[in-house]
This record gives sequence, C-alpha cells and structure tokens, in this order.
Amino acid sequence: MIPANKDNSVMIKEIDRYCYHVRLEKRSVRPGNEQYPEISHHVKCFKKDVYEKMEALSRGRNPINWVRAGGFVAAKVIHDPNLEEKQPEKTITSDTDRAKRDEEKKAKQKERMKIANAAKKAKREAEAALKTK
Repeated sequence: MIPANKDNSVMIKEIDRYCYHVRLEKRSVRPGNEQYPEISHHVKCFKKDVYEKMEALSRGRNPINWVRAGGFVAAKVIHDPNLEEKQPEKTITSDTDRAKRDEEKKAKQKERMKIANAAKKAKREAEAALKTK
C-alpha cells in the first residue's frame, strides 16, 4: 500500500498506482429526517483510459456529467497517474546470468540442508544419550 499522491491520508494498492482514484460523495435522505441527509464517501479506481473517456463525455457535443449520472453528488481525484514517475523497465537477464543465479540458489539450499541435517543429528544423539542414562 502506498499513499495517494494528491491526498496522503488515503492508501492505495501499489499495483493500481497507474490508475485514477476518485473519492465519490453520495447523499441519501431518510424519510422523516430530511433535514440531515446521510453522506457517504467511496473511493473508486478507474483505469486511465476509462476515466479520460468519462471526462470527455462532459466536454462533448451533448455534455453528460458522469458523476451525476452515477448518482453521486461530487467527485474529487485523490490519485492522478500522470503525476507518478514511470519505473524503468526490467532488463532481460542473459542465460549465463540465470545459470549463475540458479547455481547460487542451489548452493544456498545445500548449505541450509546441511545445517538442518546437522541439527537433526545432534537432536537424535542427545535423545539417545538421555535414554542410555
């Protein structure tokens, strides 16, 4: 989880850092208590292209306010993917690098197994010594 870049009080998933996060406000009125509407907030995650299409609807020939059409009163962007720094792409490792890495993993695994076997052997010897006493 990482903090949103426009509102640090909200934490977002790191995998969704290249999506828009919008806080949507909804108001509902209870019968008999019309003076004090219930206000609820929801944070929604939109892919970049989807959000840009929805925003384009409000600037089109026949403008449509997607916030009102969705039954919400207000919307505020709390994480903008355009403000995120692009991470460099991972480089492809060569076959020799992979082979070295695999050999190192195998060597570490063998070392761990030696330690585990030595511990088991010591435990068995200690139990055998206790039985002979």
